[in-house]
Parts: sequence; structure tokens; C-alpha cells
Amino acid sequence: MRVAGQRSWRFTTGSSEELHFALYVRDALGLPIHLSEPWHVPRVLGGATDRSALCQGYGQPALASAWQLWFSALIATPSYELPADYLADSLIAELFGEIRPDFMRWFAPRVIAAAGETGSLDQWRLFRDAAVAAASQRKVPVETLEADTQLLFVEGVWWHQPRRGWLLYSPALTADHAQFSERLQATFASSV
Repeated sequence: MRVAGQRSWRFTTGSSEELHFALYVRDALGLPIHLSEPWHVPRVLGGATDRSALCQGYGQPALASAWQLWFSALIATPSYELPADYLADSLIAELFGEIRPDFMRWFAPRVIAAAGETGSLDQWRLFRDAAVAAASQRKVPVETLEADTQLLFVEGVWWHQPRRGWLLYSPALTADHAQFSERLQATFASSV
């Protein structure tokens, strides 16, 4: 957040459509979740429409490998968006047109509902208090802190910090204010 005329701490929050689409594609195609990966992400809330029949002719291992490369690239990109031609030659990109309408029916109501929740005064206070606590812990001015958070509509209590100052988290994490506050504080603290 910025205050007119002075430097202040900063945070951004959102629900990346691209990350959600990647997770939805994984679940719709019935691709495996690799629990050995440090950033494995649970299944999407409410489940995806089963489109596993689209795997015929491609082979699930080949699609799973293509998906893993795509998702790893998304996580590594600060905006969680890749250039339009990034997947031009990917097997998995051929299936996007078949899956995107199902995805939009799944994603749109969730992101609209979340927009009202993330804009609440209570949520803002939680972020502010976490920034102040992190500044105190690190013994730095609060204006040096920044964080980017992305709410992912996935099952269970889950979070991951893909890099310093960044937090991906599930809706269930926000229900536990103490744990969510702890994760936010750690995210702000990691930014300096």
C-alpha cells in the first residue's frame, strides 16, 4: 500500500487466472500430482470436469511431462504469465480449447466471490499487522517490505513460497487467522 507523499510498505494480492487454468487442466486430464515436488499443489476446489478422454492419442505420461514443464515455468515467472507463444509446440496446448470453457465456468464465480473477501477491512488489517510484525522482527523500516500473494482455489490448508516475498495459499489457510498471519509475516520478512 502506498500513502500519498511518503514511502510505505507494499503488497499485492490476486488469484492468477493462468495458475488456476494450469491446475484445472491437470485435474481435468487426470494428470498425477507429484507429491515429491516441493511446491506440489492440491486438486482444485470442487473438482474439474473430467476430460481425461482427451488424453487418448497423446499418452498421459507425455502430457504429464508437458504439464510439469508448463507449471514450473509459470511458477518461475514473476507475473505468473508466459509469452503467448511459449506453449506453441507443446502437446498440452492442443487441448486448451477443449478445456477452457469448463474452466471459465469453474473459475469465474470463485474469483468474483473472492474479490469481495480480499477487499475487506479485516483482511487489510491482517496484511498491515503482518507487515508491521515482520519489520519489527527483522529490525527494518516497514516501508522496505513488500509481498505478493496469490489465492489458489485448491483443497485443504496449503501454502507455498515460490520465492522471497511471494506467497501462494488456499482459501482454507485464510480461515485460520493465526496461521495465515504467520505465513504473511514470513512472506513480508523474506522480502528483505
